[in-house]
Amino acid sequence: MSIETRILVLVTLSCCLFLLPVAYAETERDTILRGQQPLRDWESLSSANKVFRLKFFSPSSSNSRYLGICYNTPPDYGEANLPLYDRTVWVANRDNPVADASGSLMIDTDGKLKITYSRGDVTSVFNSVPAASTNASATLLNNGNFVLRELNPDGSVKRTLWQSFDYPTDTILPGMRMGINFKTGHRWSLTCWMSKEVPSSGSFTIGGDPNGANQLIIWYQGNMYWTTGVWENGRFANLAKLLDGDFSFISNENEKYLTYSVNENISFLYYRIDPAGIVMGIVLGSFGDCSLSKQDEGCVKKTLPECRKPDYWFESRVGYMLGDGYIFGESHNLSIFDCQDKCEQNCSCVAYASRTTQYGTGCEIWSKETNFYASGYADREIYVLKRDTGRESTNDREKQRRAARHWWIWLITAVGGIILLAFSIVCYFVQRNLRANEKTRTLQNELEDTGTTSGKNSQLSDKMDDKMSQVTFFSFESIAMATNNFSDANKLGEGGFGPVYKGELPGGQEIAIKRLSRSSGQGLAEFKNEIQLIAKLQHTNLVRL
Repeated sequence: MSIETRILVLVTLSCCLFLLPVAYAETERDTILRGQQPLRDWESLSSANKVFRLKFFSPSSSNSRYLGICYNTPPDYGEANLPLYDRTVWVANRDNPVADASGSLMIDTDGKLKITYSRGDVTSVFNSVPAASTNASATLLNNGNFVLRELNPDGSVKRTLWQSFDYPTDTILPGMRMGINFKTGHRWSLTCWMSKEVPSSGSFTIGGDPNGANQLIIWYQGNMYWTTGVWENGRFANLAKLLDGDFSFISNENEKYLTYSVNENISFLYYRIDPAGIVMGIVLGSFGDCSLSKQDEGCVKKTLPECRKPDYWFESRVGYMLGDGYIFGESHNLSIFDCQDKCEQNCSCVAYASRTTQYGTGCEIWSKETNFYASGYADREIYVLKRDTGRESTNDREKQRRAARHWWIWLITAVGGIILLAFSIVCYFVQRNLRANEKTRTLQNELEDTGTTSGKNSQLSDKMDDKMSQVTFFSFESIAMATNNFSDANKLGEGGFGPVYKGELPGGQEIAIKRLSRSSGQGLAEFKNEIQLIAKLQHTNLVRL
């Protein structure tokens, strides 16, 4: 071949390579039409703004083909930093993958979207309403919504037959809804992937409260796992703040749902529920984390057997187990979180791992008779049971804080009770003494008409007649002392009032004491009369005591 010929070939190839992207760009489309060429496995639809793309894809090391919508990698994100899982926002046939690369998407004669491949029909993508006319199109819009529409003869849109926004998978984009349509019974909800490599339906779902409360709920295998709390004043009770985006909660008699919008200049934004049940936002934050190491507000307490104390946790290690594990038969339907749950519920389980390393699905658990061996040559991630009394979960710390608060409450209550009891006892004795003193004063006042007191006692008033003699009052204690506590040895006899005792005062003076008997029918009135009689009686044979 001459030099001139070689130069001509090189120039021709260069022109072809230069014009290839232009030709490819001209063939890019955002719509497929009924009766025209379907979307084949190696082709794709691109939204007019070039943000979203609809295409067939396969997880790594798999021949299964899925039809999905993903972000075109934006300039700010390199392909290596944004893997397929983080770019895919919707999957049409997540639970019915195509077995090979012969699949294609078409609008059939009934106006329904359908995926076909070499072995026959796979599935009708979704239950779209049949088109009344033969004119129908499916378009990937700029917001990532794939819409099937019936067209008028002039090409204008007559009605929407079906849209992907009504059937989200694990991701909510701006303009999507999460909630319930009470009129049709349709629910807008998200269900996680089985793993980051397998788009099939996982065990976590987030959606509106079926009981009608203004809140969202995450379910794990149908059981309540986490709740946002009730929407009030522009936020959910269990979220300190909503992340980026303008959120709205719409509630009326026909429907109740959450939606959000963003600035027109921000297109690369979404929220996704991941295979562990955590709702993640791209380069934002997350919520719904109810793992052992972290318990977000709104987590529902998980029921665990007694063998799983609060100090246990699972550590991710790379290596292998020395011993055979138990492999669950339904392996391909189990995520790594499902495997963790099975291990937690089994008191003999000391480790667990995914059965398929490349896909992160399946489940194998090991009992106490096996041991873990770390190895840098192994590629299997195994979660090994650990116990650490120094490691406490958020729930444990909260329990301790509550217990401390309760301890102080009980202490304050006990001290207050003791003080109140002591105060009541003091008041009782003070009151009793006051009543006793009052009785003594009353008796003295009643007897003051009879005489006067001497010494410690007061002088009787001058109300008495001049002939009255003095009457001396003695305390009961002094009388008891004078009679040797009313001993029988001092008893002189017994009269109508009661026994009479001989006594001796401290000065040596002997006296006779009459003590009123309990069985006597006489009382204070008779006693006063006798005192008055003695006080007024004057006789030469009577000696005044």
